Amino acid sequence: MFRAWEATAAAALHTARRRDDGAGLARMHRVVAGAKDFQGRNTSAISHCTRALGERYVRAGRLPEAIQAWRDARQTYIELGFDKDAASLTRRLAGAGAEPRP
Repeated sequence: MFRAWEATAAAALHTARRRDDGAGLARMHRVVAGAKDFQGRNTSAISHCTRALGERYVRAGRLPEAIQAWRDARQTYIELGFDKDAASLTRRLAGAGAEPRP
């Protein structure tokens, strides 16, 4: 059941990313985090929560906090070997002007 939950949330996350929907990204990262938590994948859940927090900071106009949250999440992704997620955050950081474009 939790794998199906995660797969559905991941598909919605992909759609939000493709549409550059910050609110959708925040919500779906939170949902993915919940699915991972129920599967006992706590570190991955934390990285998705941190990434969701970054999106929420952007919506609140708090870009410095968003950048820090994204950097924290990216570091966790790197430590877990989630290269695609880390690369996605690198692009997000570049889009925010926090780092050079990859």
